[in-house]
Amino acid sequence: LGQKKGSALHRGWRDHEKPKIINVMSFDHSKRLYDERKQMKEIEKQVKELAAKQREALKEQIQQKRERQAKSAERELQGGQKVGQKRVKNLNKKQMSKMGIRK
Repeated sequence: LGQKKGSALHRGWRDHEKPKIINVMSFDHSKRLYDERKQMKEIEKQVKELAAKQREALKEQIQQKRERQAKSAERELQGGQKVGQKRVKNLNKKQMSKMGIRK
């Protein structure tokens, strides 16, 4: 048998000489693409998880802040802020009445 001339694409494959081997290069390439896509999906998942965690933390912070504000409002309703003795000494009467402190 002589050498086959011309590329297979040009003369068209005859059935009995169709290549049986998968082109390794193209296989590697597609595998790499698949792996990259998989990695990207993993990263996206991690990012989503992180974002969810941050949202939860933020909610928690806001709730704590609200609780603190409610506490301080309650304290003000109960008759002024609790002021240390030293500070009470150097308040004048107007300030004391504002803060609801009786001496």
